[in-house]
Amino acid sequence: MVPYYDRHGAAHYPDVVKNTVRPRTGAWIALREGCHMLMVIAGNARAVPELPGGGVEKSESLWQGALREFQEEADIVLAPDNCEVIAEHKQSVHFYADDVDEYWDYDQTYFLIQQTGASLYHESVDSVPEGLRFWRATEQMNDSATHYFHAMAIKAFIK
Repeated sequence: MVPYYDRHGAAHYPDVVKNTVRPRTGAWIALREGCHMLMVIAGNARAVPELPGGGVEKSESLWQGALREFQEEADIVLAPDNCEVIAEHKQSVHFYADDVDEYWDYDQTYFLIQQTGASLYHESVDSVPEGLRFWRATEQMNDSATHYFHAMAIKAFIK
C-alpha cells in the first residue's frame, strides 16, 4: 500500500473500505524578495509554516488559482503585471490532509516569483484572516518545520 504523507511528513495509510482517495490539483506562490520568502501559518495548522496557495478550481488556470489562493491566505493582492515568474516546480504527491481526514493524489505546481515595483518585505509577523503571514530567510528554510511537500518545492528553488 502506498503511504500518504501529512504536512509534518508522517506516513498514513488509507483504509480501502473506509477512505476514498481523490485526485486534486493545487498551485502555490513562493514570493521571494532578496533572500526572504513569504510564508503563512493557516489557522488549521498553527505549527506548520507553508507557502500561500492551495486547490485550483476547474474554471481556473494554475496561475489564476495560485493568485486567488495567495490573496486568500496571505491577504495580499498581487498584480500579475508586477510579478516575474522566475521558476516553476511541479510534483505529484500522495497527501493526507489531517485537518479533514482525506487522502489526495495531489498534482502540485509551485511558482517562484519576485514582484517588481514596491517592496512588500518587512520583519514583523502579520495577522491575516486565515492565520499569520511572515517573511523567512531562505537559509532558514532547511532548518524549519515547513510543510513537508512545500519544503520539497523550496529546496528545488534554492538548490
